[in-house]
Amino acid sequence: MCQSILGLVSIGDCSIQAASKAGHISQIKSVDTKIWSILGLYTTSTTIVKGN
Repeated sequence: MCQSILGLVSIGDCSIQAASKAGHISQIKSVDTKIWSILGLYTTSTTIVKGN
């Protein structure tokens, strides 16, 4: 999960590699991104990886 404040400061790792490693996935079948924002001031982004 990544967090961003005003688009200037970003915290976290939203890469596909980090998501697959966290979920112990070796074969990726699909990738999705979920984004949540409050007027662009505060944004969170989550990368969702599915597979085996």
